[in-house]
Amino acid sequence: MRRRSQAANAFAPSCHDLLNDVRRTGDWEAWLAFFLDGIRTTADGAVSTSRRLRQLFAADRTAIEQRCGRRAGSALRVYGALTEQPILSLPSASTRTGLVFRTAASAMELLVEQGIAREITGKRRGRLFVHDRYLAILNEGTQPFSRDAPAREATAGGSAGAEGTEP
Repeated sequence: MRRRSQAANAFAPSCHDLLNDVRRTGDWEAWLAFFLDGIRTTADGAVSTSRRLRQLFAADRTAIEQRCGRRAGSALRVYGALTEQPILSLPSASTRTGLVFRTAASAMELLVEQGIAREITGKRRGRLFVHDRYLAILNEGTQPFSRDAPAREATAGGSAGAEGTEP
């Protein structure tokens, strides 16, 4: 599912207004200042997200090391694969870690028991596992794009991109 940040939604009308000013009056400076402010805000958010993910990963690794005993090594390898791809199948975990399938599956079950991963299909075969807290951090401040927005505009008689309407 594609997502757009709440900040992008909030700033879209200002961006369109400033771009119209560039077209009408040649006022590039105001648009450029707005654009650069958006870059700074996005970069600050990316740094904050990166720091929070590093903290999450460190806390999870510590929990695995302290609670999983002799199986911690395999669990840490599978956890590493899960941090690279937060939605992961067992065959993929096995391939990414170099562990045999049974060992990767056992390690993933440890991660589930620790509350780090969660199985999302409800099936016995073809299961997928997700690192919910990782995805929650990545999704903060976002909302899904509405798939039916273009249909509403078309039925309302609007045309995307026309002056006075939202794209």
